Amino acid sequence: MQNRRGGPKNVNRHQPKIIYVSVAPADFNADEKIKWALREIQSDLNKNNGVYPYSSRKPGIQEVLRRADLGKSYLEKKGEDSVRDKIQSKRKEAIKAGISSIRGTVFPPVVAWAAVADESDQIAALKQKWHVTILELEEAQHRIEVLERELARALSQS
Repeated sequence: MQNRRGGPKNVNRHQPKIIYVSVAPADFNADEKIKWALREIQSDLNKNNGVYPYSSRKPGIQEVLRRADLGKSYLEKKGEDSVRDKIQSKRKEAIKAGISSIRGTVFPPVVAWAAVADESDQIAALKQKWHVTILELEEAQHRIEVLERELARALSQS
């Protein structure tokens, strides 16, 4: 695809950033994958001073399933097999218990945006000071040019 000027069109401009995280080994059974995912999530929190690096929220069931390399609908009750549904509900309860035992701090997006806003205020203040300094410099250069012309005129008359 090309843009109006004939160059390549930027097709990735509106796509979200993809973050790759490790998932449970394929040879684990479902219960082992879930336990592995919970341990990895806690490990990520420990490595990052209690902040979960892949989300602005505390990890939930979907995050555990993603890290366990299980489908989003893995725990849904199908209604066809009551034994399977009981096993899945036990797994879901185990995930909920595991999530509730995870220790870590979650910074809500409002706090994160407030930090960005504070930073942008500081940046705006620095930019303003920079612009004022540049204007003062230009004024000083103009004043030097005017004084040089006056000096040249005075020297030529004397």
